[in-house]
Amino acid sequence: MKLTRSWCALIVLLFPFFSCKQESKKETLIGYYQLREQPVKVTSIQDKLDVPWEIKYDNGSIWYSLQKGEIWRTNLETGATHKVLTVADVFRLRTMGALGMAVDHSGDSIHVYLVFNQRTDTTKLDSSVLVTKLVRYTYDAQQDTLGQPTTMLQWMANTGHNGSRVLIGNKNDLYVTTGDISGFMVAQDLKSLNGKVLHLMKDGTVPASNPFKNSYVWSYGHRNQQGICFGENGLLYASEHGDALDDEVNLIEPSRNYGWPVVEGKLDMPEEKHKVDSLKLTVTEPMISWTPTIAPAAIVYYGKGPIKDFQNSLLLVTLKGSALYAIHLDESGRKVTGHDIYFKNTWGRLRSICVDDKGQVYLGTSNRDWNPSAGYPKPGDDHILKITAANSNDIDKSQLKEAHTKAEAATGDKGRELFLNYCSGCHKPGGEGLAGNFPPLKNNPTLLNSEKLVNILTHGRNGDQKIMGATYSQSMPAFSFLTDEQMLDLLNFMKTQLVKDKPLYLAELKELRLKAKD
Repeated sequence: MKLTRSWCALIVLLFPFFSCKQESKKETLIGYYQLREQPVKVTSIQDKLDVPWEIKYDNGSIWYSLQKGEIWRTNLETGATHKVLTVADVFRLRTMGALGMAVDHSGDSIHVYLVFNQRTDTTKLDSSVLVTKLVRYTYDAQQDTLGQPTTMLQWMANTGHNGSRVLIGNKNDLYVTTGDISGFMVAQDLKSLNGKVLHLMKDGTVPASNPFKNSYVWSYGHRNQQGICFGENGLLYASEHGDALDDEVNLIEPSRNYGWPVVEGKLDMPEEKHKVDSLKLTVTEPMISWTPTIAPAAIVYYGKGPIKDFQNSLLLVTLKGSALYAIHLDESGRKVTGHDIYFKNTWGRLRSICVDDKGQVYLGTSNRDWNPSAGYPKPGDDHILKITAANSNDIDKSQLKEAHTKAEAATGDKGRELFLNYCSGCHKPGGEGLAGNFPPLKNNPTLLNSEKLVNILTHGRNGDQKIMGATYSQSMPAFSFLTDEQMLDLLNFMKTQLVKDKPLYLAELKELRLKAKD
């Protein structure tokens, strides 16, 4: 017998726990893994998803947003999953789409805040027609749906560097991270909402406590933040994508300037110090930074839960790094004492993370996004994975896999290591590039022109570029920070392995670098 909509409605009225729209999925075992001190069990609670950009835990359920503009809710006890919202006017391209989400459960009411991108004119594709919105939805528990959309805030967007995450505060307020939309100095412009941490009340008004009068800006000088969380002491942390170097985790405090684009990472370069002095800036340095970059995404604080290796740590998931970083804090929460890397290259790109009330950790993979790692997506991608503390006495030791990444020995091929660290995230390990986004380097004639190649590495590239018959618009950062020896190793790897050209000598490179500076 085929159920019509009217029959479904009748059944739901008579049997409120039945839903014609619900799906159920049993957890599937991924494996057992050894952290530094203890083993954990990893299961998949959802699979075959299309980029779960955000995952949040609330009162026995996991809520997740998909980049294409959907929000779903999974009951962790029954496995029942239901789509609660489709946002019809989400514009998805590259990193754009439905982004950060927060679930606000106050008393009997639930509101969901979603950040997403829109395109207001289909004949154009630039910041004049691209916007980012923060919209609040109200949850209807009887219908298991979200509705009553209310736009709280709107700011400029671009095809890259949009951020964005949302965090519920504890004073009837919200925090939102925004990207610099590749606009560079907008991050230093207090009149712009881009490149900032924003702070607003839940009704959309500017809090009286904000450091700049009548402004949503809480902190500024940010490039592209994709993670924000509170720690145990009420401290606020955010993760931020760097350019060619210095991905960061910052301790966010009101009115602070975090430097971009004048400073990347620590204020430790003479030219940066000169710029800071000439502009009379006061810059706050990150708690920790990474070069080569790891592409940090969501971040969450793990307190005194059952997974000992994660206790009093910021858990950071990474895209390029394809790993979970446990960043250990001191008792004050203001200093990093060290970090461990887990599950590196185990499940591909990791974008989202949350922790439930039992101390179980949930990760969202991102292998169906615009820039998948080599070999991805795999069948079953994307997943929401659950990490649970395990008892070593209940595990067959032969099935226990090592999750902790130990220091890797150098391969002896410095050029290849530099290429993998700095170039492969965009141009791929084999130099094949990514169609429509990043040009191929393999058999690329530009690599035969040493002077042009050194100039590109020195200054980077912006704007549309026609390469091997195709047009590419993604910007490329400068790699002028490389030493002469590092740049020589990198160039010679590309020239000898990707285009079969003869290598350069150090004296030749030094001369070309001097010309490129002119």
